[in-house]
Amino acid sequence: MTVFLAFFGLAAGAVTAAGYFALITSVGMINRAAASTGTTKSIFFYEECLLFGVVTGNCLSMFNISIDIGTAGIVMYGVFSGMFIGLLVVSLAETLKALPIFIRRVRIGSGLGIIILMIGLGKAAGHLLFFPLLIRYTINLTYVGGGRMIRDVEKRNKNYNAYVEQVTPKASCLKNCIKAFITGGAICLFGQILIELFKNAGMAKDEASLWTTICLVLASNILTGLNIYPLITTWGGAGSLVPITGFANSVAAPAIEYKAEGEVFGIGCKIFTIAGPVILYGIFSSWIAGLLYLLAKLWM
Repeated sequence: MTVFLAFFGLAAGAVTAAGYFALITSVGMINRAAASTGTTKSIFFYEECLLFGVVTGNCLSMFNISIDIGTAGIVMYGVFSGMFIGLLVVSLAETLKALPIFIRRVRIGSGLGIIILMIGLGKAAGHLLFFPLLIRYTINLTYVGGGRMIRDVEKRNKNYNAYVEQVTPKASCLKNCIKAFITGGAICLFGQILIELFKNAGMAKDEASLWTTICLVLASNILTGLNIYPLITTWGGAGSLVPITGFANSVAAPAIEYKAEGEVFGIGCKIFTIAGPVILYGIFSSWIAGLLYLLAKLWM
């Protein structure tokens, strides 16, 4: 897997680098800058510097490396970044012939240099105005508006908690315990009646218990499908969570609820949403108990 990820990253980097340098080459940014400054002999050096900057920036970003360059370094970085973006934009505009087309459309006979100079000055002035305002707005939002935002959130949370407490029905612990006792006792009494009936029919105790379990699971599933077991749960609370019937309900209820999503993504994926952890930790716990029993038996 590691080898595949390394190969995938190398291939993706190669494709991205090819596209990036294809763009730089197509707009002729390095060639135009070298021709304008009279340093055409240093084109390969410019390309190597560009490549070094891209690789270094990617490494710093990917490995989350922080370097303290100070205020002077930040200013220098901003100047060179602005120069690079400006050269790229101007080269791209010249390649697409945006300015010549604009001049022909508006029928300007002279003053092309002044227009380009005004565009550059306007862009520089916009950046000089934008970044200080952005920093000032961020500071105000953090130190002035931040406290107000925190107070508003705390007030909203307090109001929500008060509303929840107001609309939540007051539960009586004693009343709920009595209902749970009656419900759970009735289910267990029904199960004991079935055991006695099966035993009177000539079954052994273990066989009668097995058939009683099957009948309780079947009854729980049928009542869940008829939407009757949820009513029993609403009234009896924890008393309806008798291990056999409650577990059967936890399996059947999600299957019925999500059947509209299909047999695979609905029933197949959601049928063990509730019962899955019970099965997992039940099997795992039994495996641990069996392993401890085996070790204790071998030790003794």
